[in-house]
Amino acid sequence: MMNQTASQVNNIVVNEIRLSLIQFMPAMGLLRPLKRATIPFSFLLNGSQFQTEFADALNGGGQLRPPWRDSYGKLFWARYLPKESRTADQSWRSLVPLYYEFDQREVGLPLPECDAQVRTYLYPWGIGVIVDFGCPGPRPLFDAVDHTFEIQRKGKAVLQLILKALRTAVYADASTEEAGDLFSVVTVTDATGVSSDAPVDPTGDIRRALEALVGWNPLWRKIPLGQLMTGSISIRPSPPGHILYGDERSRVVWFPEEFRSTSPARYPHTLSCYHQNLTIASLHAESLCQIARDASAQWQLKHSWTSFSATYHDCARLAAGILGRLHGRKEGESGKKKPKPKTYRSGSVRTQILVYQEDVNIARTNLLIPPSALDA
Repeated sequence: MMNQTASQVNNIVVNEIRLSLIQFMPAMGLLRPLKRATIPFSFLLNGSQFQTEFADALNGGGQLRPPWRDSYGKLFWARYLPKESRTADQSWRSLVPLYYEFDQREVGLPLPECDAQVRTYLYPWGIGVIVDFGCPGPRPLFDAVDHTFEIQRKGKAVLQLILKALRTAVYADASTEEAGDLFSVVTVTDATGVSSDAPVDPTGDIRRALEALVGWNPLWRKIPLGQLMTGSISIRPSPPGHILYGDERSRVVWFPEEFRSTSPARYPHTLSCYHQNLTIASLHAESLCQIARDASAQWQLKHSWTSFSATYHDCARLAAGILGRLHGRKEGESGKKKPKPKTYRSGSVRTQILVYQEDVNIARTNLLIPPSALDA
């Protein structure tokens, strides 16, 4: 199969791109101590009180709600915690966060050219935030990339304002821990002038656009391109022109067969739904990896859990187990397949977890019974 030619690439027009910026702000220092800190959302630091709040949220009360209530990331949550298991107790065992309807009027979203939404998730050990942007076209491919760069730049500034406001609202500034590195997900949801039958040319313009939206390098038009497969992440069997591209902190989805203009008679929101599922999966995996990394550091420092709160220990232990299920298992040495855990699984999440593999393994070998390390 021939790759996309230069003349074909030059005719590509992007009709819509979705960009999600993801950041997790930890508050491990509030959760670790045996003596609980005094904060506005004090239930976050106590497992039984968190479950009580979650039960209220399941019943539709208050400003908190379950994360699946508005169908964002519907497939992820359906596979991660099926409807029949959605009790307060099982949600706690699965470390499901509470969705917080945060008032954003003070920070604003000064991006009139895009549809923007903010989603906030409360975990006992920190706060996860997603800022979603829907950026309409039409724009030529490289112009669409430039525009997405501009949205990403403005979005990062807005995200920092949101995190600052959340720190005050949730913790009364009792936590001063810095937010983790930004994670981004970009999905081209519609474009014309491209074939799903043609593999991405490793040296062509589509590849350069993908590299730009992964690396966020302002010199993206001039940087040399490395091996295409280095950034390719495993996906289910798909047309030759499909690719999920990424690095440690970013993903780009390029699935031309699912573009709205390619198949107008089919369900028009396939890629938007895929984007939502990938985004919420990335946030949740990041939050679990963050507490696993912290637990690893604390274990190497103290070699004991006695000086930590029961809630911190429970969250770290549960996260270590869940990360193994999300990561998945390979075949055993005997060649027989081990049973697959019943949860959401994807090549993207597996790749994301492996970035933290050393810390996750330290947490798993010192918190789980029996101890167990991740497969490579």
